[in-house]
Parts: sequence; structure tokens; C-alpha cells
Amino acid sequence: MDDSIDTQSPLLPIPDPADPRAWAGDEPMTVTPGEPLPLHLPRDMQVWSYQVSHRTLLFRSFWQSGDSTVTEIEFVSVLGMKTRSSYRGLTVREVAADPEIDRLLNLPEGPEPRYRRLHLLSDGVPAGFVVCGAVRVREVPTGH
Repeated sequence: MDDSIDTQSPLLPIPDPADPRAWAGDEPMTVTPGEPLPLHLPRDMQVWSYQVSHRTLLFRSFWQSGDSTVTEIEFVSVLGMKTRSSYRGLTVREVAADPEIDRLLNLPEGPEPRYRRLHLLSDGVPAGFVVCGAVRVREVPTGH
């Protein structure tokens, strides 16, 4: 897997699970400010954990019989969020401005430039947001 992200593609690829860098504990694919979105994860996802002390939100795909991996998407340096407990397919889109997000987070002038306003969509329907510093995507072996 190439370390660069394909900026010609409208959607970011899911890391190849055969690539050792895509496995948990190694280097996941990181999407930082200025890199292209949207990101589409076709698998159904659920909120897996939120670590307050590290401001980290983790979504994980539902495991189904026969799956050798689960997909994880990690939002790092989370400033604020509004999420569902699960998503039927997840699309993450960046928006330059969103007055509702700024109002809910009490940021009248918006977040600092190092943060990204991300809309979450489930089956193409708006289903929340995350404001964060970076997004990481990885495939994790299930051991099944």
C-alpha cells in the first residue's frame, strides 16, 4: 500500500487488510486537515468507545460470520460530537462551515483551523457530526 492518499479519487480507499501497516497497533491510514473527503465505509458501523481523557471516538464495524477483519474509524482530538449508536454504511464529509455545529459547541466564530467539521451520514441520510483534529481508518483482524 502506498503511503500517499489518492487525491484523484472522490472516496478514500479502505486500507488493504493484507498490508501489515493496516493492522491494529501499526500505522493506520490517517486523514488530516487538507486531505480529501468524503470517506465512505460500506460496512455497518457502531460507536465502540469514547475516551474522555484522550478525546478519542472509535467506531467499529459489526462483525459478521466469515469476516476476517473489522473496520475501525477513529476520530482524534475530538472537540465535540453528535452521533447515533449505529450507522448503516458510514459516509464522512467535511464542511467548511455549519452554524448548527458552531452553536451546539458554543463556538460563535467556529473551531480553530486545525479542527475539521465532519458530517456523518447513514445510508446517505444526515446522522450527526464530529469536530476533530484527524481521522484514522484501519482494518483489524478478528481472529476468527
